[in-house]
This record gives sequence, structure tokens and C-alpha cells, in this order.
Amino acid sequence: MRATYTYSPPRWILGFTAYSAIAVLAFFCILNIQPWLGAAKFLAGDTPNIPLLSSLYGLKILFLPIGESIRWLAANILMLGGIFIWAMVQGIQIAPMWVNRPESLRKLQGRAAQYLKENGGDKSKDAQAAIARLAAAMDKALTQELDTLEGMRVWAYCLELVVCVFHFPIYKDGSAALWSDLLSWNLYPDLLQPREIAMVIIMMGGFEILFRIALSIWGLYKARGSFHE
Repeated sequence: MRATYTYSPPRWILGFTAYSAIAVLAFFCILNIQPWLGAAKFLAGDTPNIPLLSSLYGLKILFLPIGESIRWLAANILMLGGIFIWAMVQGIQIAPMWVNRPESLRKLQGRAAQYLKENGGDKSKDAQAAIARLAAAMDKALTQELDTLEGMRVWAYCLELVVCVFHFPIYKDGSAALWSDLLSWNLYPDLLQPREIAMVIIMMGGFEILFRIALSIWGLYKARGSFHE
């Protein structure tokens, strides 16, 4: 019988790859957040010129330029809101993978085993029946949680699609014309811009793909460390 050999890279290579993947993910986040900042800037409009806020720009308390802080906050509050919404949307998109990871199931199994041990489940049929009901209830709760997260994930992608289409003009006549033609079923394919469509696809799918890759490599790196400890 021929012996099989499986190559396992050194831990330092896994570490370098893991940190490189995280760096690539961080760089992509900077690119990925731009459509959201653009949308926030568009919504901000003339926010800094609101009369009530403008009257506070010269405010000083104990010689501290409080008014300048108010001016900065007025000019950037929607931009900060754009960053927050971007982070929330990306978090919703990747949330199901956290619940569905084997660690989550193992934790549930560990709790069930601990409950069985503490209640003498190896000797009591009643305890075994109780632990079976507990495991079934936890499995049902996990399934319901996944279903809820998947539904939220769909809406998060819909919102990101709107923001990305607004930022990247995939239609030569503009976003307003695109929605108008879509609603009237008169879309003109020759007005579509392939490069911008590709950017929308990359922005929408890139974060989750890179996050999965970085998470998988990081898991291998940490597992190798635990194995050698």
C-alpha cells in the first residue's frame, strides 16, 4: 500500500499569510467604504450652513474654541454616520458565518454535556430525556437565529446595491435614468458601463470573500499554534 504524504507549511508561513490577508482586507475596507462616504456627503448637503449651528461656530468657553468643534461635528456627523452604517451592514453580511461555524455547535454540545454531567445523566433516564429536549431546543433556536440573520443579510445587500449603484454610474445617463428605465421596462443595454458594473460586483462581494479567506487562514495559523503548545 502506497504511503500518502500531506504537506503542511511551517507556522511562520501561515502567520505571514494570515497577516497579509488581514492587511489586504483592511486595504479593501478603505476602498469599500468610499461609496458610503459619498452617499453621506450627498445627504449632508449644506448641513454646516444651518443657521442655528452657524451661530455657535464662534463659541468659546474658558478660551477653548468649542465652536470649532461644533463646526467640525456639523460638517462630519453624516460622514461618521456613513462609516457606522457601513460597519453595521458589513457586520450583518458576515454574521451568519459566526453562528454557523463549528465552534458554535461545539459550544452548544459542550453545554449539553456539562448539563448531563452535573445532573447525573449517565445514570438517570429522566436526565437523558431532559438533555435530549435541551439539545433539540438549542438546535431549533440556532436555526431560527440563522434564518433571521439570513433575512437581514439579504436586506443589507439590497441597501449596499443601492449605495454602490449611486456611487458607480453603471448607466451612462445616470442613476435616476437607470431607475426610471428599470421601472418602465425600457432598459437600454448599450447604456450600461461594464467597468462600473464590475466595480459594483467587487464592492458588494469582495469584503465577504476576503473576510472568509482571512478567517480561514487565521484559523489554520491559530490551530497550528495550539497543536505545538
